Formats: sequence, structure tokens, C-alpha cells
Amino acid sequence: MVINREAILAGILKHKSHFFRFVDVINANETALQFPMTAYLKFYEQVIYQDDDYALKDILSVEALLQANVFVNIDGLTNMVTLSKDIYNILVWLDISRKKQLDSQPFESHRQDVVRLANELTTLPIEGINFKETYAFFYEKLSDIQVDISENMRVLDYRVDEIADMYKSREMGSLETGLDELFHRAQHVYHRNITPCLEFINPSLELKGTKNLSETLKDLEHYFEEIGEVDKARTLQFRVGAIFCYYKDIRAIASRLNAYLVNLAQEREFFLSMERAFGVLVESLVPLRHGRHQNKYLNADSEVFKLATTFDGLEDHKKKYEKRFNYSPSRGLDHFNNYYEMMLRRPLKQKLDNPLRALPLEIDIEEERCEQILSITLYEIAVDNMIENVQRYVWQKLQELLPNAGIIDFLYALEYFLSALDDACVSQRRNDRDRIDDGVYYLDYIIWDYAEASL
Repeated sequence: MVINREAILAGILKHKSHFFRFVDVINANETALQFPMTAYLKFYEQVIYQDDDYALKDILSVEALLQANVFVNIDGLTNMVTLSKDIYNILVWLDISRKKQLDSQPFESHRQDVVRLANELTTLPIEGINFKETYAFFYEKLSDIQVDISENMRVLDYRVDEIADMYKSREMGSLETGLDELFHRAQHVYHRNITPCLEFINPSLELKGTKNLSETLKDLEHYFEEIGEVDKARTLQFRVGAIFCYYKDIRAIASRLNAYLVNLAQEREFFLSMERAFGVLVESLVPLRHGRHQNKYLNADSEVFKLATTFDGLEDHKKKYEKRFNYSPSRGLDHFNNYYEMMLRRPLKQKLDNPLRALPLEIDIEEERCEQILSITLYEIAVDNMIENVQRYVWQKLQELLPNAGIIDFLYALEYFLSALDDACVSQRRNDRDRIDDGVYYLDYIIWDYAEASL
């Protein structure tokens, strides 16, 4: 008897807490969706067999799950059962904490597939059935990419929240995990998970011997325009905008994690320096064992403290805890009186009425507007070899291409434009400032210049 799949799914969701444990085993051991058959038989005997719903005994039996492809295979040698990828995806979709963040392999596979399909589309007759099938599969692949990036962003945000909570617990002294383990965990998430995702949707990333995702899609869009398929070009343009609009959010996640990494790296350096210093100190005490010496005291003139390299990394640690003020308490009132008299002599500046407002702390725009700005920035604002005042250059170009653009739109455009520049070629004028405004908001900024390195 074949059990209805809807009934099987309902049974799984009823006991999802137990199926979550199977997912945990799969994730912990990285067994390619496999977990021990004995674990499921134990669950069936202790939970399903005791359930008041008698029908569940048939619905969630091993035979029924095999027929419905919930269990894909049972390995007779290892006694491991393979869970269906669809069921696994449903379970981790329900609980984001159990979903694994993606590494470089899935993104590279996506890129290769897009390059291959884009090349096929440029060689097939546009009215043929092969083109239509490839075109449909191409957009299915783009949908998979967008879902993967969106879900991966949620997982990465959750992982960074976990690290942030662990860091706060460590600051409060309630974390059992060691400093070194926490540092390596944060480093693994940053380099193995966040970096590949950022590189995948980074339009300025250069690959040897092949194209990145942005270049491939841009070339295909130009191909559609050249052959007169303007609708297909515009459809692709908006889909590209929907994919690449996640770059700003993932970059923000990366910046947040990097802040914790910097602090952890510094604390780890302090810890290792202290550990090395203590190790040298212990070694210096070895000759003093077994009563060979008497009346030996540890003081500033001890030989062990002459090894200056032992204390590498402790200079900042010392500065952190030294006294910040050396004023005598009796002189404190004199310093305050001098400051007060100086402030009284300073002339007051007349405050000018300024109708412009500073930008709010939190800004956001609609997704469709974001995609429009992304498309304009990446495809219509040229990156010259030399740009003086990058911010004003982007602001002027954006106003030409998007007449109703405001300062908030400009900030999104600037973020996308900077992602296309080589960071090593961007310089900052520390003493030169400029201002732009849109009639409502104003923005003061330090001027950036861009100059490509000469070969």
C-alpha cells in the first residue's frame, strides 16, 4: 500500500523535534544526508509505536518512507539511511539554526552552470525549441541562485549573532568556550562562508581564464540587445538587480563579524604573549628545584625579564590599564576654572537657520528602487581610469540618469559603485571635505579619489 505523501509530511511535522535530531547528526558528521538506521528504529519504537494515532505506525514505517522516497537508500554495509534532500531542505527551512552556511563549492558550481547556459543561449537559434528549453532552465538556475544567496544571508546573520552572543558571554565571564576556539570559529565563518558568498556576487572580482557571474550576465544582456530582444534584455537586467542587491547586506554582515574578529585577534595576541612569558618564567625556575638555591626572589632585576621578546604584544595591554590622568587632586579645581574662564571669553556664533536636515540613522528604500539603482550604477556609470572626488562623480552621474534621485538613493549607488573599484586604488583626502544635498537632506564627507595603477 502506497501512503499519501501529504500524510507522511504531516507525520514528520508532528514529530519534527525528533527529525531535527537526525538533521543534527547529518550536519555534525557531514555524512551526505546519511544518519544511522538504528537511530530511526529507536525513535519508531519509543515514540511512534507508543503514539495514540495508530495510523502513524504505517505512515512513518520504514517501508512507507522508502516507497515515498523520504528515505532514498539504506546501506546494508554501514546500516546508514539516506534522507531525501527535499525533506532535509524543509526541515532546515523551518529551523534556520540547523541550516548549514554555504562554502565556495556551491557558488562555483552555480557560476559554471550560468557561464555554460549563457554560452549556449548565444549559439542557439532564438526561435528554436532548444533555445526555449535552455532559456527556461537558465532562469530556473537564476532563481536557485537567488534563493541560495537569500537563505545563506539569513544563516550567516544567525551565525554572526551566535558569535556575538558568545563574545558578550565571554566578556561577562560566563562562556565555557576558550578564546582560541571562539577566534577560530569566527575566522572559519568569515573566510570559508562569508568571503565566497561576497566574491560570488562581487562585480569587480577578476577570474583568470573565465568570467565572473556579473560579466557573464552583462554579456548576455548585451547579446539580447544586439539581436533586438529588448524585452529579454530588460527582464535579465531586473533579475540581475534582484540577485546583486544582496551584496550590500552580506557586506554589512562581513563588517560586523570582522569587528569581533579584530577584537578577538587582539585579545588572543595578549593571551599568547602572556602564555609565552609565563612559559619562559617557569623554565627559568627549573634550575632552582631540589633545594639547589635558597632565598631567591622574583624582582625587576631577574634574568628572565631581560628577554624582551617574551613580552611582544603586551604594549597595548599595558596602555589599556595605565592611568589616563596624572593631575594632582588638589589641582583639579584650578584646571576646571581655567577652562570655564576660557569658554566665557569665547564669542558665541550666531546659529543660522538651515532648512536642510542631516540623514536619519536608519535608511531604507523599496526593493524595486534598489534594483533600479543597482542596474544604473553597474551598467551605466562608467569607471574611468582616474576620478577626482568619487562621491560627487557618482552623485552627478546618478542625477543625470535618475532625475529624481536623492541622497538616500546616492548612498546605495555609492555602495555599489565602490564595490566595482579596486580598494588599493582609492585614496582619501584627509583635509578636504565636500557637501552634497538634495533639497531635503545634506551629506558632508571626506573626499575620495580613484586612480588606476599604471602597469
